[in-house]
Amino acid sequence: MASQTQGDGLGYDILSKNTNGTDRYIEVKSTKLTKEAPFYFSALEYDFSKKKSSSFFLYRVFNLKAEPKLFIANGVYDEFCNMRPTQFKGSF
Repeated sequence: MASQTQGDGLGYDILSKNTNGTDRYIEVKSTKLTKEAPFYFSALEYDFSKKKSSSFFLYRVFNLKAEPKLFIANGVYDEFCNMRPTQFKGSF
């Protein structure tokens, strides 16, 4: 996993390869709840998804307690989910 070897500041968790040899950047978000349960992502993850939209994939692992399932989305976060700001940062 890229996040384990290079740290958590990459904008994705796993660097994989597609069958044609191109890069596949994977961000994994998991929950014990349903696929629709809210999840959090950083500004860095969002910016990375914009920069690498064609090769960025969200792997949403859900229903972990009962019967784990996987949902995969490709592209920029705002193309496949509803976004809402939850924090602000102020400075002087």
